[in-house]
Amino acid sequence: MQHRSPFLKQLLWSTLSLCLLAPAPAQTMQDKLREALEKTPHPESAADFQSVPHLPCLNQDKTLVCWSFATTSFVESEMARLKLESVRLSVFYPVYWGYMEKGRQFVRTRGSSRCGQGDLFTGVFDGYREYGAMPASVYDKPSADGGFDQSRLYADLGSFIEGVKLEGKWDEKRILARLKKILDRHLGEPPKTFSHNGKSYTPKSFLAEVVRLPWSDYVMLTSFESAPFNTFTELEVPDNWRHNTNFLNLAAQHQLPQRAAARVLRRAQRRAARRVFRRHGD
Repeated sequence: MQHRSPFLKQLLWSTLSLCLLAPAPAQTMQDKLREALEKTPHPESAADFQSVPHLPCLNQDKTLVCWSFATTSFVESEMARLKLESVRLSVFYPVYWGYMEKGRQFVRTRGSSRCGQGDLFTGVFDGYREYGAMPASVYDKPSADGGFDQSRLYADLGSFIEGVKLEGKWDEKRILARLKKILDRHLGEPPKTFSHNGKSYTPKSFLAEVVRLPWSDYVMLTSFESAPFNTFTELEVPDNWRHNTNFLNLAAQHQLPQRAAARVLRRAQRRAARRVFRRHGD
């Protein structure tokens, strides 16, 4: 065994002393975030949460439409909260018409608008407003194993969109007709009328008579410093392909007094009542 030289021993002791006496490194951003979260009141376990009414969870399986699964579940829970009829709503009916409207926008922007699976919470609400709603039992058809697999749909849609771009012939009527054939083949053509609990409905009459939520009570919130606070703004993400500007931009809770927040929300609800789900005679 070799002995260390006195010089090496002194060097090691000096280094150790410097390490012990040196100031602690600055707190990292992750440490600061963890500390802030620990100081913020929050549930400690699942038992601390207040349960809300909901239907059994659905498996999204091999689909890329989480936005429709999540928002449809929210609508079902709201119906239960308001003591309306409990009914499983179609997830894929808003998806079908969402694709048709994305295709229309894709043509009108000469291919610059997004035409894919992604969307937002608003995708379901916009679909309801324009096309109504229906129960899952009359439209959503799972595969033999009970799941949903839209892999082939996405492959066919991707090839179709690329072909339209390459062709460069922006005939809206012809392109939408071709898009509809793809959707009909994979999702099925939505029924114009259907029976529910012994009564005949159209999608719009079902929305008005069965779903019938207070639509103007729902306000979408954001909190971005890139837009003025207490105003409506566009949510600038690719999935906002409609460029909706009905997102209320609020400051963080500690920046906005409670009374001011209440006033802003009341104005938002009045605005929503004027613009959301207008009946246009149907």
